[in-house]
Amino acid sequence: MGKLEKAKKIARYVAPIRPDLDKQVEKAMKRKDIKKAYKEFRGDPTDFRAGLRNYIEQVNADNKNLRRFAAYLDIVNKATVPLDVAIDAFNIVFGVGTGARAIKTLAMLPGYLAYNAYYLGKTHDVVGTLGQAAYELGSWITLGRLPHLVNYYTWQADRYAVKEGSEEFLENIGGLEEKIIEFPKEEELERAA
Repeated sequence: MGKLEKAKKIARYVAPIRPDLDKQVEKAMKRKDIKKAYKEFRGDPTDFRAGLRNYIEQVNADNKNLRRFAAYLDIVNKATVPLDVAIDAFNIVFGVGTGARAIKTLAMLPGYLAYNAYYLGKTHDVVGTLGQAAYELGSWITLGRLPHLVNYYTWQADRYAVKEGSEEFLENIGGLEEKIIEFPKEEELERAA
């Protein structure tokens, strides 16, 4: 991997604005239902992957604002980790960081609540929304809020795109397979004659 590729990879981690479609397709190909459909698919394997890619890309396009909102939350979370580390250090050494941490949390709370409401309204994923609350609680308990170094919100938006794209693809590929006419084998033709 060249220096340019390393720089791009770091930039995608720091500011995950656009989804990595190739990575999403690879994750989709690991799903049990997709593996099964892939084994049963009678056409060209590249057509299968291209079709799956198209469906995931369409879900990404339909949910671009959700993904963008998630990316902004992850960027802000990573940017504020040094501040959280400093607040926790002051709290440990001088015992004055708890109030500053509470003020910072209250300042960021509207963003988290807005995203949770938007995510729930867009995806109807109650478990995922509760997972977001658990993630934030876990990060609040952790010193320095180090879990915020992970792109959790973009990961969740990407996971939703993979799930929805895969399910839509399977619905449509199932309809195509029903339309395929199987020609009788030679043995069946001989028996019929």
